[in-house]
This record gives sequence, structure tokens and C-alpha cells, in this order.
Amino acid sequence: MPRSKKLRLEEETFPREAQKLLTDALYADAGSLVAGAAITAAVAILCWRITGATTPLILACAAAFSATLRIAIARQRRWRRRNWYDVAFTSSALAYLFCSGVLTFWAFGYTNDPFVLTMTLIVSIINSMGIALRSFAVEKVVKLHTAAIIAPVTAAFAFRGGFFYVAAVTQLILAWHIFNSAGRLRKILLSEMSYRRRSDTIATRFRFAIDNMSHGMCMIDSDMRIVVSNAELADSFGLPGARPLQGARFSAIVRLARRRGTIDAGHAEKLLESFGHTLTPDSLARLELPGQNGRVHDLTLKRHDAGGWVLVAQDVTDQRRAREALDVAARFDPMTGLPNRRSFEARLAEALAQASGTDLRTETLFLDLDGFKQINDTLGHKFGDRVLVESARRLREVAHEAYVSRWGGDEFVILRSGGDDAETCRFADSVIRELSRPFWIDGAEVVVGASVGAAICVGGAISMETLLQQADMALYSAKRACRGACRLYQESMSEEAQGRRLLELDLQAALASRSFELHYQPIVDMDSGELVSFEALARWTHPTRGAVSPALFVPVLEDLNLMNSFGAWALQRACEDAAGWPQQVRVGVNVSTRQMDTVVESVRRALAGSGLDPRRLELEITETAALAAGDAVYRTLETLRAQGVRIALDDFGTGYSSLSHLMRLPLDKVKIDKSFTQQLGKSRKADVLVANLARLTSQLGMRVTFEGVETTAQLERARALGVAAEGQGWLFGKPMPASEVRRLFESEQKQAVA
Repeated sequence: MPRSKKLRLEEETFPREAQKLLTDALYADAGSLVAGAAITAAVAILCWRITGATTPLILACAAAFSATLRIAIARQRRWRRRNWYDVAFTSSALAYLFCSGVLTFWAFGYTNDPFVLTMTLIVSIINSMGIALRSFAVEKVVKLHTAAIIAPVTAAFAFRGGFFYVAAVTQLILAWHIFNSAGRLRKILLSEMSYRRRSDTIATRFRFAIDNMSHGMCMIDSDMRIVVSNAELADSFGLPGARPLQGARFSAIVRLARRRGTIDAGHAEKLLESFGHTLTPDSLARLELPGQNGRVHDLTLKRHDAGGWVLVAQDVTDQRRAREALDVAARFDPMTGLPNRRSFEARLAEALAQASGTDLRTETLFLDLDGFKQINDTLGHKFGDRVLVESARRLREVAHEAYVSRWGGDEFVILRSGGDDAETCRFADSVIRELSRPFWIDGAEVVVGASVGAAICVGGAISMETLLQQADMALYSAKRACRGACRLYQESMSEEAQGRRLLELDLQAALASRSFELHYQPIVDMDSGELVSFEALARWTHPTRGAVSPALFVPVLEDLNLMNSFGAWALQRACEDAAGWPQQVRVGVNVSTRQMDTVVESVRRALAGSGLDPRRLELEITETAALAAGDAVYRTLETLRAQGVRIALDDFGTGYSSLSHLMRLPLDKVKIDKSFTQQLGKSRKADVLVANLARLTSQLGMRVTFEGVETTAQLERARALGVAAEGQGWLFGKPMPASEVRRLFESEQKQAVA
């Protein structure tokens, strides 16, 4: 874009501002007007004295009057904004210049005096050039004023004739030069105005950006003086935000902050030293500056290429607190406040490293709360959480200097350095006693216990992973043998763990290949002796292990979370076998707590696949399972019973026996555990208890089954109670495979035909 066009565009973008500034330029330096008017009047008077003509005297008076008027108007600044002011000022200047031009016209037209001609010409030239210097700002004024003085002079030269025609032409050239010079000056002024306006805009925006930054910022020159800063920077140093920092030495600001207690001596010295470390261009220094009320600022000092520094102060208090909170969450259990597994492993690794090559003992004790799952399931997770919190508090008190951590769930782990095995056992016993004391929560008494497994390493001789595995195996041994006890790790436990692992692999393979089978134990009506049902019992014969007891492999299946698959298979197989029995014979299948989420669907598939009448299927659930599953088991049993499936409460009397179970659960049968049956006739208390329980159950509309009937005496005692009951036990028959059950029914059928 051509420069002239650009200037015109800039004039259009701010016409009012430009007009004001250009017009004000006409009235600047009114004192110079006095000198010009005095010279013009003096020359006119000299012409009058030399020639005696009155014209110069008249022109002198007119020029003096117009100049005086012009000067008076220029000095009356309060009139500037009146509309007639510019017209009057321009007209008076025009009259003054015209008088100067007419004086020259008179001299060249009516006299030949060399002095007069020379002086009048000089005055006209001076006044002509003054136009470019004073009136350049307004193009219209330049044109009028130039014409007012050049026209009479040019006319005088033309009137003189001869070589003066050349002088007339030079006057025209002079007029063009005046006009052109004024235009250049005007363009320079407009360019400067445009530059200043852009600079002011940039400065305003920069100031606005600085003042509205969320961070503190200042620029420091090479003399360590603050050039620009914002209120946030002052706040970072504990100074009032309204306090002006520009021009102050940065070191003085730091000293003031020290006196106010915002910065301590160490950080102040470190901050000032950082300037010496950032002397090369683009060099950078960072440091944290603790302040008042726990606030922390992150300072970044950077050297500028042109010299000086830029300092940015960012308040990182919230970010730092968030990091600390995340760090705490990563290393501590949020519920109990104890270190978590990650923290314990780090502390254990450190302890083993310190003990390496010494005779120091590193003891790891795994601890599991006995009975916690039942509390959690029956009283709710919130109640269980409060038990965990109270257990953690007791562990802190009894552990003293030991490092206590929550491992997960209801498991805790303790790291300590003891003297010998006996001391370790005493410590573990004190922990068990403390946790076995009743808890009082919301006025309710809650009793839990604890089992402890300990592993010991001397001199850091084994790895952290191995030590933890040994402690875990010791805990498993303690829980399996006798809850509420402590077991120290022994080499035999590794063999047992290895054996269990092999058992797990064999069970998984057996389940995949359906190597299990079901045996059926008969249940008879004790009055008529009629066979009424069979209870399905799982059996597993391993190629090398031989017959494996259900008491051994069923808990392992539960630990492996395989009970849903195993239970679904057992239901399907039992229903298929029972479908070939006489219509009046039912089949009973045990259901584990782990199957409650899927048993409805498993039953539906088993019945649909076998075609068995739902009324011939009897699901047996223990009191413990009913209690552990809570409300969920009630809803599940209601759903099954609505489909026609019968529900039996198994092993009644061995779990958390409660009459509320008989009232609340949708039961068809109650099976009294064999431990009561086998005490009939031996204990008066057992006789009374069983008699009343059997009568109550019968009166509630439920059948009674006596488990473990092995002798005729037990049978007679049960019959003597006078209730309709069923019996199950070796007296009536041992569990038999499905093939023998089929032969039994075939034999009965042949006898009936004969």
C-alpha cells in the first residue's frame, strides 16, 4: 500500500483526534507570531519613512492590527472549542499575510528604491516560509495563506514586466514548494500520531493483560530495577497490591518482604543469588517460595535477550495440597488411616535392606479378623467399616513401635523386629486378645476374633515376596487349624501350600472333564418306612489320590470361585437322574452361599433340560448360608418356591439357630442335625430340645427330617415324639451311585409285579 494512501486511511480511522491535534498545532508558540508581526510592521514603517508614501504606513497598521488580533485569539485558549474561533484565527492570519504581500506589490509597483525592494521581498519570503512551518497541519489553511501572500507578490513581478516574469514564475514554484513542504510535515505528524496511537494501544493492552494475569509477573532491568509489575506479584511477596513497585530495586522489595516476615532469610538469599545464575540469554532458574498462611509460590526467573529478567510467581498452594492429598491416598488407607499395602511393601523392603548382613530379625505378621464377613453381611457394610476402624485403633495401641498396615478387606499386616520366636508369639497373642474383646458400636455388642500368621527373616536373607508368602501360608494354617491362634511359618507349610495348589489344579481339570459324580442317600418316612426322597452328595475319585472327601474339595472350590459352575452341574445331573425315578420320589440338592446369585437360572435350566417336575426338586440351604446371604437369600428362595421348588433348612442347630429363620424363610422342611439325633436317649436336654423343636416345626406346617439315624434306638426315640417325620442315615441306607438307585427301583418294580 502506498504511504500516502496509508496515511489517508489512518486519517480516516481517527479523524476527530487528528483534526483536534492538527488544529491545535496552528496555535502553538504564540510568541513567534509577535516576532513576525514586529518585523513586518518595522519594514513597512521604514518604507514609509524612506518614500514618504502613506500606503506602507497603512499596511503597517493593518498588519499590526491583524497580527495583534491573531495573537490575542491564540492566547484565549478557553475559546478554542467555540465554532467561530478557528474562522476568526484563520481570517486574521489571512489578513496579516495579505498585508505583507500587498506591501511587496506596492514596493515593486511604485518605487525603485533598492533597500525598499529588498526588504519587502525578504519579509514576504519569510512570511511565506512561515506558512509551511506554522500552518502545515491544515491543508485548507495552507492553501489560503499561501495564496494570500504569493498572489500579490507574483502580481507585482508580472506588473513590473521584463525579467521579473521569471521572478513571477519562481513565486509559483515557491508556492508549490510551500504547499509540498507543508504536506510532508503533515504526513510526518500523522505518521507519528499513528505510531503513538498503536504504541498506546499496545501498552494499554499489555497493562490490561499484566493486571489481569492469575500469576504475579514483573520485568526487571539490568540495574535490578522493576520496570513493570502487577498486584499479584506484590501479593506473592506479602506486600499491598496497591503499592507501586515500578522503579524500585528488586533487592529492596526482597528486604521489605523479609522485614514483614513473608520470606525467610534463606529463601531471600537464594532468590537474589538466582539472578547471578541467569546471566546468559534465555537462562532459567526456578525455586519454591513458602509464604504466609501456608501459601507456596513457584518462582520462574528468565533472562531476556536484550538484558534484564522476567519473574513469574505462580501460587501453587492448591496444586501442592492436591499432590499431597494424592500422595496420602496412594500410601494410606482412607478408612482406617493406616499405611496401605504399597507403603508396607516399601517399608518391608527397606527393613530387609537394613538387616542385610546382620543378625537383625525382620518379622511379618499377617492378621485376619475372624467372623468379620458375617458381621459385614448381616449388619451392613457401614457397620463393618466401623469395626475395621476400631480394630485399626486397637492395633495401633497394642503394636507400639511396630509398623501396622491394612493389607485389604479384613486383613492387616504388622512389621516388627523381635528378639525370638517366643516373644513373637507373645506379641501375637496380645494382638489376638485385644481384638477379641467385645466392640460396642451404637449400643450393640460385637465380638470378632483374629488369627495371626507370622514369618521371620534373619539378616535379610530372603526376599520380600518370599517373606510375605510365608506369612500368608502361616495365616492360612492358623485359620484352618484353629481360629483365634497364631502360627509361625514352618517349611512343612510350603509343602502343604504346594499340595493345595496341586489340588486346585486337579479340581479345575476334574470340573472341566466332569469327573465328579453324585451319590444318593435315601430318606424315608419313619412311620411307614416308605422311600420318599434322596439327597444328592458329591463324590470325586482321583486317578492317584483316590476318593477325595467333599469336606476337602468343596471349600477349595469355593475359594476358587468355582461353586457356580460345580453347583450348576450338580443340579443338572441330579435332575436328570431323578427324572427316571418314580414320580413320588424327590431329590435333594445342597446349595452353597456362593450360588445365590445364579441358582435361579441354574434351576430353570436343569428343570427344562431334564423335564423334572419342580415339586420333586428340593434345595437344601444351611443356616450359615441363609444368614450370610441376608435379604438376598430370602428373595431368591421366594422366587424358587413360587416355581414349585421345595426349600429345606439343612443342619439345623449347628449354625446360628434362630426361630426367626423358621418364621421368615419360605421353608418346606427342617433337617435336624445328626449331632442332636445321636444324643436322643443319652441326654435329657437333647430329648427335650429335639422334641419341642420337632413339634414346633410340625405345627408351623413344615416336615421334619432327622439326620444321622444309625441305630434302631434312635429311630424309636424319634418316632416316640409323635410328629410326622422323615429319617436319613445309615440305618436306612448309605449313599449309593445312580446306577444302584436304578437297580433298587427296578428290583422293587419286579417284586411288585410278582
